[in-house]
Amino acid sequence: MPASFDLPVVVSGQGLRIRVSENQLLSQVVHEALQRSGNVGQNPSDWELRLNGNLLSLTISVSQAGLSAETTVFLSPKTGSGG
Repeated sequence: MPASFDLPVVVSGQGLRIRVSENQLLSQVVHEALQRSGNVGQNPSDWELRLNGNLLSLTISVSQAGLSAETTVFLSPKTGSGG
């Protein structure tokens, strides 16, 4: 059974903890973070997930990204998205 933990996620300055499993895709983490932060209806593809300033691919898993309960990721709107 894959390990799960609470991942610190900062969504446009708002800190959250999202329960994730190590084999969960980052796209799913983004979707849940947007819902939990009140950004319901936002398209996850219009957002960027970063770790230490580096853009993370949403097609990889939590473990592939090297994330843990001690790492904080930052989710913010893509520059220029929305027109």
